[in-house]
Amino acid sequence: MNSDTSYLLPVCLGLFAMAAAGVVVLLQLRRQREDPGMGPAAIGNSGDNPYQSPAVLDSMSSADYYRDQSRYSGWMIVLPVTCAIGGTGVGLVSRICRPLIVGPVHYEALVSTAVLFLSALLLVFANRKMTPKLAHLYFQLENFSLWAGYACGWTIVQKSIWDDLVVVVLSISVCVGFVGSLLLLALQRFRRRWNTGSDVAEPMT
Repeated sequence: MNSDTSYLLPVCLGLFAMAAAGVVVLLQLRRQREDPGMGPAAIGNSGDNPYQSPAVLDSMSSADYYRDQSRYSGWMIVLPVTCAIGGTGVGLVSRICRPLIVGPVHYEALVSTAVLFLSALLLVFANRKMTPKLAHLYFQLENFSLWAGYACGWTIVQKSIWDDLVVVVLSISVCVGFVGSLLLLALQRFRRRWNTGSDVAEPMT
């Protein structure tokens, strides 16, 4: 097989993984720009004075909440890039360890698949606080970035195109994306019901 052709697929997979991650980063940055301050502009110098009015105390609680949301948003910007790089790393390690496994069972493939499944589950949990439409969009792009990165890393070490890997990874990523969206939907519905039943509902981000 031509060496140029052999490296065309991993390059494309890597570009797809980084493109998906880049879209999420740009959307996250845009969301932050459209949400000025991510909280009250002035927290105030009330300190720990217990005699503040209820309105001031509510403002302080709101300030604490939005500080937490600001930290959460910062982490969500880093997350998609981590998916692309992490998926590529898992693919590299998996292919490097493949010749070291003797026997009919490829344990390195099972371990790497388990790591990717767990990572996708963490993505569902991480995106649960987003608005429904954005949560599913972010999750799908991050999940695609994760699996495309894995295929990219595996193919780099393989130094050739293995059609079965591409088909399997694509099929698994689609299934994981579907199941992940169902779990994300269930988590968001549970969160809305929990907030509705509480005294002070936490606003969706």
